[in-house]
Amino acid sequence: MEAITLERVRKGLLQKRGSLTAWLHANPSRKKEILLGPSTERSVEARLDVIDAALLKADAMTLGQCDICHGEVDPELLEVDYTTSVCIDHLSEEERRHLERELELAQRVQKMLLPAEAPRIPGLEVKARNQWHQRCSFETARVITGIP
Repeated sequence: MEAITLERVRKGLLQKRGSLTAWLHANPSRKKEILLGPSTERSVEARLDVIDAALLKADAMTLGQCDICHGEVDPELLEVDYTTSVCIDHLSEEERRHLERELELAQRVQKMLLPAEAPRIPGLEVKARNQWHQRCSFETARVITGIP
């Protein structure tokens, strides 16, 4: 795993951990119950445990290592899901289909969320591009769209 990719994932994990921890401490129990819906505070703590385990792997330089062949997990996949521990080559056919469906759904959601054109803010110039539609001004994430 390239050090820059590992550091980017590690930084993201630290931000997630900080945000979740701050949220847990800043909100009273009743507000947490309302905001979490059917989940519980324990589910947030469980997510923190997963983040901590990923941070330990990052510190040991084993985050992104395939559990089966000990090769490198696709860095783009790891950036999307830091719990990824198997190469795409080692996914079962069902797991591949599931991943493809999730990526297709994410692509549709992302396209719907992107504005049709850049916002016009006086004194600010916004530059962006979209490789899918010339009329749009924003580019969807490559890992979601499948654009190399």
